[in-house]
Amino acid sequence: MVKLVSILCLFTLSNYWLCGLYLSLFCFYALWKLANLLANLFPASRISAAIAFLLLPSVVFWSAGLTKESIAVACIACIVSQFIQYKFAAALPGKLPSLLSWLLFPIYVLLLWKLKYYYLAALLPAMLAYLLTDFLAKHGLRDKSIGLKAGTLVCIFAAILLVASFLHPGLHLSQFLDSLVTNHDLTVQVSAPESIIYFHGLKATPGSVAEHLPKALFSGLYRPLAWEANSLFQLYIGLENAGLLILSLVVIIYRIKHFTTLSPTFSLLAVAAFLYSVLLAALLALSSPNFGALSRYKVAFMPFFAYLLLSAVLAGKTGRRT
Repeated sequence: MVKLVSILCLFTLSNYWLCGLYLSLFCFYALWKLANLLANLFPASRISAAIAFLLLPSVVFWSAGLTKESIAVACIACIVSQFIQYKFAAALPGKLPSLLSWLLFPIYVLLLWKLKYYYLAALLPAMLAYLLTDFLAKHGLRDKSIGLKAGTLVCIFAAILLVASFLHPGLHLSQFLDSLVTNHDLTVQVSAPESIIYFHGLKATPGSVAEHLPKALFSGLYRPLAWEANSLFQLYIGLENAGLLILSLVVIIYRIKHFTTLSPTFSLLAVAAFLYSVLLAALLALSSPNFGALSRYKVAFMPFFAYLLLSAVLAGKTGRRT
């Protein structure tokens, strides 16, 4: 991060506010580009894309200024934008990735790996699982139900994560669990008691982590809630989380069938985005059980999760059949 900022300092005479402004503009442009692509691909979801990627308070706040999140979120948005442009070139005439985009793509991947490797460790498997499942859905699974195709995507996603755990020492299961619990314990030690998500008895074993996953998933997606707030800032975050919780209940009760009305290609894309979101939500809550830190880290997935909810609630049909 210091190396990146030092480059900006050369052009801004080490002006903090100008450095923060450039990073904010970079992140805003990347999110705007992604929202614009989604609006073109799913015309009925324009409002949902605008709210989720450009107007969600926590995302606007934490993805602006001189922070790692500004760069990381921008890289995520650029990676996903190029992925969408490549995969849906036929539905997005005139929006093929340029040569410059292809040259910048590995830079975005490298930056994200160096800054927040666990974001990339969740994003790339979700994208690859989607591509493999979409290929199978158009060939071997062409006549199968969307439920079977979605289940296949989940299995491929899990298999990719398992294989990836052998490719990097930090992702090996035993090392990963040790690091997760160590980060959890250190966060608890330096956090105020009223700002902690308590996972009593958490140990670096698969069984212990699995036991706490449901609470971690709920916490990563929806906490702190408004009545858990101990400051004005936490109250703002709590109100936003309460809104997301209400939207989730509405989708589960009334609009869950919305995703089955889309073509398999688009339904599977929604499943991939959901897997990416819930994986990060659960793991971030376990490793950083501090309300403040969690609200900052979750901006990597929250726009995608909010977009899924909003598009199901606000749009009658957000996709075109292909």
